[in-house]
Amino acid sequence: MSGIKQYVLVNRRGMRVAVSNFGATITGINVADRSGHFANVVLSYPNLEDYRQDNHYIGATLGRYANRIKNGRFNLQGKEIQLAVNEHDGHNHLHGGFSGFNRKLWQVLEYSKQRVTLQYSSPANEEGFPGTLSVNLVYALGEEDELWITYQATSQAATIVNLSNHSYFNLAAKGTAGEHSLQIYADQYTPMDTHFIPTGEIRSVENTLFDLRKEALVKEVMEEVVTVNYAFGSLQELRLMAKLREQKSGRQLEISGTQPGMQVYFGNFLAGAFQPFQGICLEPQHYPDAPNQPAFPSTVLNPNELYEQQICYRFTNF
Repeated sequence: MSGIKQYVLVNRRGMRVAVSNFGATITGINVADRSGHFANVVLSYPNLEDYRQDNHYIGATLGRYANRIKNGRFNLQGKEIQLAVNEHDGHNHLHGGFSGFNRKLWQVLEYSKQRVTLQYSSPANEEGFPGTLSVNLVYALGEEDELWITYQATSQAATIVNLSNHSYFNLAAKGTAGEHSLQIYADQYTPMDTHFIPTGEIRSVENTLFDLRKEALVKEVMEEVVTVNYAFGSLQELRLMAKLREQKSGRQLEISGTQPGMQVYFGNFLAGAFQPFQGICLEPQHYPDAPNQPAFPSTVLNPNELYEQQICYRFTNF
């Protein structure tokens, strides 16, 4: 496809991360298993052109607002804002609308062996969002097999922002993620209605299916739980949020983030080129529907403010 390119980052251990300027998308993460064999541990399409037809946000950058906003409506400084409503079943705004950041051709500002910087300027009223929003996104590959994602954004008018990445992880690089072990370092979650919109409550995970403070097999929860937002509170510093392990390969992934929440999605609705549960999404982000929930950490970005958040994926063997 015209204009679409892929940029490959490599470190001294041989880990390779591929990033496309279409959707600022992660198109591959190749890491070694305990025997030294490399494989791609994120779901990917075989061709870059395939991402244009993607409906599952495979590896994509989510924006301007990752996750859902009820009915696509919220109040900002006394004015009701109506966003695009692109999730027909739930009547919600989802992941930035019909043409979110995952469908934009980002400009590459810088590219080196272990770092790529992408930029996108979202015009005022794109998908209904107020204010022109300028976003810089950096993918940086460290020498210890850690991938850093840094988001920075500024707006010319008051708006809301919630950026994240939607990679589906499968550390076995085959089959489903059911045999993976998952641990979530959160004591609380946000209960949801049938349309995956939070009720506004922040509840303890104690005695619920969502209690993954102790390591559990993904298959024990994936068919009962489609998706859930874990609440870590208002964070300013990077902290460990989740650990994913796969016994046969010996691969382990630790996810850290600066955001107050992490959405977990078990890939229940994957179809087409992929099968249900083939990968699991672990998405540090702000809470769903936060603009309509006063008790949730704010996603408002005012002029002269800098939005800055970071995610780290750290791969090891055990």
